[in-house]
Amino acid sequence: MIRLTIVLNNWNHARMPPFDKEIVKRQIVAGKIGALSVDTSIFDKLGRNLNSQPLLSLAQFRHGPTKFVLSEVVIGELKAHLARDANRAKQELATKVKGISTHWHRPANITAVESLLDISGPASNFADKFYEGFQNAVGPEIIGVDIVGSADLLTRYLAGHPPFGDKEAKKREFPDALALISLEAWARDIKTIMLVVSGDGGWREFCDQSEHLICMDELPSALSLFNEDAEVIVQRILARLDAGHATELRQAIDVSLESFLEEAQVNIDADSHAHFEIDVVEPEVSSWRIYDPDQADVVFADGEQLVFSIPVHADVSFGISLRFHAWDGLDRDYVKLGSRRIFVPKEIEVITTITVSRDIALEPAVKEISTTLYRIKLDLGHIDPFD
Repeated sequence: MIRLTIVLNNWNHARMPPFDKEIVKRQIVAGKIGALSVDTSIFDKLGRNLNSQPLLSLAQFRHGPTKFVLSEVVIGELKAHLARDANRAKQELATKVKGISTHWHRPANITAVESLLDISGPASNFADKFYEGFQNAVGPEIIGVDIVGSADLLTRYLAGHPPFGDKEAKKREFPDALALISLEAWARDIKTIMLVVSGDGGWREFCDQSEHLICMDELPSALSLFNEDAEVIVQRILARLDAGHATELRQAIDVSLESFLEEAQVNIDADSHAHFEIDVVEPEVSSWRIYDPDQADVVFADGEQLVFSIPVHADVSFGISLRFHAWDGLDRDYVKLGSRRIFVPKEIEVITTITVSRDIALEPAVKEISTTLYRIKLDLGHIDPFD
């Protein structure tokens, strides 16, 4: 049984002031924020899942006064990362199939497996097609780098201005510079202010010094600024959850946490004087809670439904089965020492995106729920085969 608990002007156009949520809200209402853009780090944070609800929610800007724009540099980096990950997954699959052939002593044809999974083609083709689907769904305006003046770029590079720095590693940030300067030039040309969402420090520094760019580091928080009127409904939903109601939503979160743990990668650090292998990792949720309902961000809302993102904290027990071996120098082989099963408790935070019906007169009807995957790290310290 999973137990639930809820613990409840004017712009300075010489340089943008430090980010102030209330100021940005007023500028959105006044129509002064004419564009929104994201950088590669935001796609990376969402696992480059172009079907994730926060990214698909960018379609709300297709026909409104605020445009969603993307730098062609960001698109190129995104496709490169997608292709890299797809290639890496194919290489890992080939290794696993070879292992099946070796240890099961059966023929295993990697070509047949790739054909069955429809991954025979080049990874770059997959990346192009995956991005094309996202572009068709969301409809970004693409900003090219041809409007960037080489003199401005060179001046920034030589002076170490953002996104470049005085360290050699940061001086290799030419792609970021091209993206930022072209976005700024586009916003300046149409006399607007652009809200840029990025977790990159260089992007943030550049925006802090720009007359036309403002930086935020979380996409759900940025989208919530455009959906203020729906926040009251979300708070009412979370209040019902706190009061023990909203049964459908509670059950949906239960299931989403279980699905998250089935799909998430668990990285385990441990040391032992014996050789060991991890047989099975079985996570089990005992309880979950929402610490602060005010952390909810409405990423999309219309007359029929709304989508919000909220951090859910879960208490998880990881059951880990290990097998221990020691090297026998005489037989030149490993001999079995025994096995152990240990349980490691850990509280994890899962960003959960929930789509519900806007009509909550009775109970909120859940239309869709998803989570943002990430690697979970467990440190077992020193483990002994005989404890």
